[in-house]
Amino acid sequence: MGTRGIFLFVSIVVVLTMTLPALSQTTTGVILGDITDKSGARLPGVTVKAVNQATGVVREAITDEYGSYRFPALMPADYNVTAELSGFTTLTRQNIKLPVATQVKIDFRMDVATIAENITVTEEAPLVETTENSLKTFIDSQRIEELPLKSRDFLELAMLAPGVVQDSSAAGANTDSISFGGMGEAFKSVWLEGVDFNDEVTGGGTNISSATRTAIAQETIQEFQVMSNSYSAEFGRSASGAINVVTKSGGNDFHGNAFYFRRDDAFDKPNYFAKEVPPFKTHQIGGTAGGPIQKDRIFYFASYERKVNDKSAQIVIPTTLVNFAQQLGYDTRTSIEQPERFNNYFVKFNYAINKNHSAALTYTYDKRSANNIEAGGATTRGRRIPGREVLALRCVEHHVTTEFPNGKRVATELFQSGPLPRRNDQRWRSRKSSG
Repeated sequence: MGTRGIFLFVSIVVVLTMTLPALSQTTTGVILGDITDKSGARLPGVTVKAVNQATGVVREAITDEYGSYRFPALMPADYNVTAELSGFTTLTRQNIKLPVATQVKIDFRMDVATIAENITVTEEAPLVETTENSLKTFIDSQRIEELPLKSRDFLELAMLAPGVVQDSSAAGANTDSISFGGMGEAFKSVWLEGVDFNDEVTGGGTNISSATRTAIAQETIQEFQVMSNSYSAEFGRSASGAINVVTKSGGNDFHGNAFYFRRDDAFDKPNYFAKEVPPFKTHQIGGTAGGPIQKDRIFYFASYERKVNDKSAQIVIPTTLVNFAQQLGYDTRTSIEQPERFNNYFVKFNYAINKNHSAALTYTYDKRSANNIEAGGATTRGRRIPGREVLALRCVEHHVTTEFPNGKRVATELFQSGPLPRRNDQRWRSRKSSG
């Protein structure tokens, strides 16, 4: 193949790449509307501007012959919309809240101006969905920040939506435990920034693993949308409901916060069947920061959260086994430690290329360490969850298997000091040796 052939081949590849449709789900919204004069006649040629209040990015459109305008692919945010036409009063609607994957209709009625005149309307636009008939619930930033969450798992707020309940089969486990219409949690679908965020290894979650690829800190979430039924076909791969999540972004103003939460056994009373208060301490610490790198063009947002959870589980050991183990010198305490360490890092960059194009880069790293999380009652299994990393929302995961000896010594060997034996594997499973 000569130089001319190579050049032709590269040109074809570039053209095909540039014309490929976006293979992601919708997280952006649309502001649209009609503009008329005082008599109700449509006004073509009106210049309409939509300004993102946080970033200052301006989008501009002109009404068509029917007096209609439309701003597609807008980031979820608060906007100011202005309509201008020579000879007419300039109108501005402020604080137009655009939720994720939503269409907001803003109409204008313009009067003839006798002098240069501007009218600003500061009331918020009503969020009445007039373009779709799907059942959606929006969980905005105010709810995420102000409603108390013991676990600080933002997905639990999805149960504010009708038809969403806790999955009884996974209740109390290390997972989000959300069920749509009584179906198992594995049948739902979660999308982050328009990308499939479901854990493809566990197939939607297990009792020791969440349904999403990584954990996302509550402080990172801007808002999310809970769709129970009749939603768009673009949110496929779901047998029940879908959750569409959008993370925070930086703006022209520097902002940030820090937090610390603590729960301690000093505030607890002993269980009826326990002789003393089981060890329990939970610390959650972290913060966020965001702002401009270049005003009106490049922005960043970052967050970090660390959770230290020192708790214990009560183990039921038959009396005959306890006596036998004590004769052999083993520790037969019925309380086993369950230390957990979670670390989550999140970084996001936004770049406003021009008035019609923008780009975003998201990086998240989730490192977890949890020992003996299945221990309790008559259960004698243990697990350790390693870290999981996502670069540009592509997941690299490593799951583990823990092996224990079989027979009477199983229950007691859980209490021995040092790390539990483990090996890497790609599936959650438990094995017992024949010894």
